Amino acid sequence: VSVVPYHMEGDQAIVWQSAVFALQGNFSMYGHGGQMFIYPQQQGLSFLYEMLFRLTGSTSQQMIGYVNASMAPLTIFFGYQCVKEIAGTKAAVRFLPLMMLCLPYIIYSPYVYGDIPSISLSFVLLWTILKFCNTMKYRYAVVACIVAALALIYRKNIWIFLLGALIGLAYQAW
Repeated sequence: VSVVPYHMEGDQAIVWQSAVFALQGNFSMYGHGGQMFIYPQQQGLSFLYEMLFRLTGSTSQQMIGYVNASMAPLTIFFGYQCVKEIAGTKAAVRFLPLMMLCLPYIIYSPYVYGDIPSISLSFVLLWTILKFCNTMKYRYAVVACIVAALALIYRKNIWIFLLGALIGLAYQAW
């Protein structure tokens, strides 16, 4: 991610640009007829990037790539924990080399989209739900709610995962 291999265009440029504009106090993209008004599903991602830019003091596309690259080990770790929780340590050890070779993480790291953080947070969410079901400790449920909200802000495509998690929790409660 140290060298960005492409130029932003389309949705990626709009999300980045709206975050930079909002950082400068210009909210014209959110008004009637603006890009964020037309595509409201991008507003959460733009907000998170604006917060990232406020924290780092940089509006560089590389900052987003660094966040994406830092999420890869998080996904591997929590994916391992999920498989270990479901199928045991032997299966989890087999999971590691497969996950480390996951090409979308290598390809999508420099892109200004929320797919990688959303996937990482989905694994954290799955692990917290599994831990809650196995231990019935409410701290896991609280963390699951926070992680689910954050994953939804990153990308709205996590709804299908949340629906599956709710069905699983309903089955567990039965």
